[in-house]
Amino acid sequence: MYISIHRSSGCMARASVLIIDDDFEIRKCLKDELSPYYTVVEATNGKDGLEKASHEHPSFIICDIMMPDIDGVSVCRSIKNSQLTQHIPIILLTAKASIEEQIDGLKRSKAEQYISKPFHIEYLKVCINNLLPCSADSNMNNDDVKVLEKDNSIKSSDERFISNYNRMIEDHYSDAKFNVNAMCESLFISRVHLHRKIRTIYNTTPSEMISEYRLKEAERLLLTTSLSISEVAFRVGFNSSTNFSKTFKKKFGLSPTSYSAIKKSDSVLKKD
Repeated sequence: MYISIHRSSGCMARASVLIIDDDFEIRKCLKDELSPYYTVVEATNGKDGLEKASHEHPSFIICDIMMPDIDGVSVCRSIKNSQLTQHIPIILLTAKASIEEQIDGLKRSKAEQYISKPFHIEYLKVCINNLLPCSADSNMNNDDVKVLEKDNSIKSSDERFISNYNRMIEDHYSDAKFNVNAMCESLFISRVHLHRKIRTIYNTTPSEMISEYRLKEAERLLLTTSLSISEVAFRVGFNSSTNFSKTFKKKFGLSPTSYSAIKKSDSVLKKD
């Protein structure tokens, strides 16, 4: 089961691009064209690119195929085989123009996009925009999106991670000590990387998702049990009933007591 979330209406942070190319002119051209929209990080070879992909956690990667040391296909395979970086969309640039070579390159590299040189910069920008759920050029405005079932737009490489992530929230939300740090330790992932990964997939933050799940469970308990406000607060991971009531009211517009009374009254009227 995928938990219900609220997506904000825009990106909170500027997306970043890692350009991996040994050609200075190509890197300069891409940087000049993309820096108005994205934070640009450069790598001059495959080894440097792999290190920066792991440490910088870019929103997407543009990688040349023909490079000394480690070629672009090997770079992509390493990135896609690592749990820390497998979610990052990759665009491969190549001088190989035949469709057979492009198909083979996509299969071997697991990259999302394969673009032949010379390429039109506007075409590249559109490809980037289509790959990012919330890019700098995107006009998407997804409000109150509820993810209750598996989203088919999530890449298969992310499915196992998302399943573990959601299961962890479901299993531990009632523990007041459960937070993002605890989640990072259990998932063997850095806080920065987890934040970026969840922002990319859900357009929200890990802490917001934990809070959302707790509040929805609190709503269920208020409407289906006779537990007191303090008991409900404790069961959904709040140490303080005051803090719980404040957080609940911020989301639902009413205090837990008022919300429960109104909803239960409406339910009785509907039955009559």
